[in-house]
Amino acid sequence: MKLFKFFIVLGMLSLMAACSTYPDITVDYSPDFHAKKVSSYFIKVNEGATTLADQRIIAAMNTELEARGLQAKAKEEADVWISYLVVAKDRTKVTSYNTMHGYAGYGYGYGPYYGGGWGSSPQVSVRQYTEGTLLVDLIDPETNKTVWRGSGSANVSTKRTTEERVDLVDSYVSAIVEKMYEQPEK
Repeated sequence: MKLFKFFIVLGMLSLMAACSTYPDITVDYSPDFHAKKVSSYFIKVNEGATTLADQRIIAAMNTELEARGLQAKAKEEADVWISYLVVAKDRTKVTSYNTMHGYAGYGYGYGPYYGGGWGSSPQVSVRQYTEGTLLVDLIDPETNKTVWRGSGSANVSTKRTTEERVDLVDSYVSAIVEKMYEQPEK
């Protein structure tokens, strides 16, 4: 009985892990750059960045970076400049699968005789959605070149509540900042 309970708990934990929505972040960086050496930053705000999404991204960046001990400074005094961009693309997902009618030669089928063989009919599911990608660049103020880039994508849904949108931005910014500090040191 204990073994049965163990497998039930293990199955539930596996299911919860599979349903996890932790962002998948990709990074690219210059081997000469090390985020752990940065103590101050300046967020370069894009011209016309007045949307709620912009405000949420900037607030989340400030919260995450200050929690790691970095200080926001003026552009001329910062160790690194941070630039971000949000890109949206319309996507289409097509899934094709077969449904079976009849079984083991019994029931209605598409075989040569009534009730003989397996029958199948192809089904196609088409889903259109918008994918949003957050790109965060760290720029060296001395060279004005990007030294680190992190990005993450999610489905954009108009059905999300304000709280869900804030949580989504916070989770992606947090995951991107976390990846900044995972870079191996030489």
